[in-house]
Amino acid sequence: MTFPRVSILNTPVDIAGVNDILGYFRKVIEVKEKVFVVTANALMINSALKDKQLAQAIHGANLSVPDSVGIMIAGKLYGYPIKQRITGIDLLDKIFDISEKMGYSVYLIGATAEVITAAAGNIKAKYPALKIAGFRDGYFKPEDENKVVEEINSCAPQFLLAGFGVPKQELWLYRLREILNVNIMIGIGGSFDVFSGKIPRAPIWMQRCGLEWLYRLYREPWRISRMKDLPVFIWKVVVDVITGKYGRNG
Repeated sequence: MTFPRVSILNTPVDIAGVNDILGYFRKVIEVKEKVFVVTANALMINSALKDKQLAQAIHGANLSVPDSVGIMIAGKLYGYPIKQRITGIDLLDKIFDISEKMGYSVYLIGATAEVITAAAGNIKAKYPALKIAGFRDGYFKPEDENKVVEEINSCAPQFLLAGFGVPKQELWLYRLREILNVNIMIGIGGSFDVFSGKIPRAPIWMQRCGLEWLYRLYREPWRISRMKDLPVFIWKVVVDVITGKYGRNG
């Protein structure tokens, strides 16, 4: 199963709704395939314009999920029929839900030991029948990587959810995608902070209005340096729409 793919600043984004994606995941698991998924947002695409390795990883992904208000705005400017914004948190909730119902297992890796332990506990409390094959923090030494891979492979989970942040999680999953014994590997950014309770999620009305970024900024003022990415991203999209500077070959 493949989805219509468009290019935003020469970066691929797939046109698919959340139900389409969940159906795709079920098929991948059914036929025992192996896929690498990225959740595309303005920060990632801006970074990919400067980071060739990240760009290569994104282009090599089997699925690029539209995960930000910036992507939706860009889609309108380009005239792309992008169905919906799918946040990492919402996608994870759907993954946990179908995994609980279908008997799939998940492996969680990323954040600090304290955060990932709390996140795993909260996820299990919300989805008591979910099989959490294992979890561990993301702060391991390069020389310990083989042991980490062996641990994941021994669990053979259907889903591997990596929360190292962009671009580390994408580069790590892309580099190891052939040797990881999992069906679906996804970079999920700082989602474990939310599931752990360390960072509360924005009120529902802010989620619906696409203002979660504003609430995150309120909670974590240090993120102000990252917020410039959205207006810079939109400006680059406008330039691309007018001049074709970045190309449409995503």
